[in-house]
Amino acid sequence: MPCGMTSCFSPLWISVAVVFRNWPVSIAYFDMNQEDGEEVPDYSISFKLYENGFTRDLVMSYGEFSIKAKLVGLDVIEQKQNCPAAQ
Repeated sequence: MPCGMTSCFSPLWISVAVVFRNWPVSIAYFDMNQEDGEEVPDYSISFKLYENGFTRDLVMSYGEFSIKAKLVGLDVIEQKQNCPAAQ
């Protein structure tokens, strides 16, 4: 692993990740062009959103099939100096 990077599966990362609050999020998209309305969404997305901005348990449902996403790795890069654009 390159210098300055920490695996998200290290014991330190796991202990930090456990303390963040999270909220279930569900979003559905409907075709608004149909005159009689629509009872079933074209597709929907659900996931857990953590207060640090990360998400997990992502499911994208398209009616006849769905896709489940799983985070299998994450490298966190330590900030060496302030970003000039952020000042």
